[in-house]
Amino acid sequence: MRGQVADASELGPLLARDGVVLFRHGTPARLLHLLEYAAEVRLHPHGTVRGETVIEPRPSPGVVGGAGFSRLALAPHTDRALTPRPPTLVAVLIERAAPVGGHSLLADARALSLPAPAKFRSLMLEAGSAGAYPIFESSAGLIRIRYREDDVARPHAARAEDRTVLSALRALGARAEVCVLGDGEGYLAHNCRVLHGRTAFRGYRRATRYLADLRSAHPYAWMNEGFLPKAN
Repeated sequence: MRGQVADASELGPLLARDGVVLFRHGTPARLLHLLEYAAEVRLHPHGTVRGETVIEPRPSPGVVGGAGFSRLALAPHTDRALTPRPPTLVAVLIERAAPVGGHSLLADARALSLPAPAKFRSLMLEAGSAGAYPIFESSAGLIRIRYREDDVARPHAARAEDRTVLSALRALGARAEVCVLGDGEGYLAHNCRVLHGRTAFRGYRRATRYLADLRSAHPYAWMNEGFLPKAN
């Protein structure tokens, strides 16, 4: 069962343990206040100057990378995967749940038994002219993941052992945990560790998202570098 955060001081320990924490009775203002206690909010091209991105169906979502603003399913992915350093935290508040579908998907990469990332450096996220990035990176014993597989970027593995890891990663996304959230409910996820997405839906659905990095003085600031892998 996922931990539920009741106080900002609980955020670090719960995220380090579970990768995801849930909350209830949320509003954009409360969520922003919770984040700003521990983190620096990052801006997004589709967001406001406060870092808030409203995710809802738009009249013409049929552009590359526009599935998030449609009623389509979103496979589990890393937010801002095609940036030099994706944000550490992603916070999603369901302001209005869809009448049918639109459930959150969560997949914890710590469930994978991963060898040292140096052993599968040919496993890359390729995005054409936008470049290519390693899907896994390591620093001081911690691992970071960046992943998506859609019309924007796709993973590529040149070696057989890397293809095995990629198959395990795809299987992880396919069996993602389905999290049914109602109005005012949401989650905060360790974006370096947990892939998130949603199921397709009908009707209207409105979510608010924030991206953030833990402050350098925070006792769990080490999570900006990644997560501790599962012992093999």
